[in-house]
Amino acid sequence: MAAARRPLGTRPLRSTPLTPPDRSTCVYPTPAPPRAVDSHLAWAIVSIVLFWPLGVPAAVNAVRADRLAASGDQARAVRSAGAARSWARRATVVGIVWWVLSIACVPLAVSAAIDPTATAAWVREHL
Repeated sequence: MAAARRPLGTRPLRSTPLTPPDRSTCVYPTPAPPRAVDSHLAWAIVSIVLFWPLGVPAAVNAVRADRLAASGDQARAVRSAGAARSWARRATVVGIVWWVLSIACVPLAVSAAIDPTATAAWVREHL
């Protein structure tokens, strides 16, 4: 007698009940979290203290980068963070030079206030 044929795509019934898989050992693929964008906000705030005309655009771009990153627009957030870093770098360099020159000129200004003729003679000799 010939064995009974099963239709294609069917399997024989199991004799044991199915048990759910152990979830502690299963590895499920998870999407990668979005890359955190460093907005350089702290540096922008410091650059405002050093030289505010260039520090303000740095702070504006840093806040914009934070908002864009929070909304999920990573490409524009990275671009805005780069602009913030650039403005902050410029403000830091100009601000440090400005403050060093300002502090260096204080003794000259004080001596000019005390004895203007001696200070003028020193400036003529050394500068």
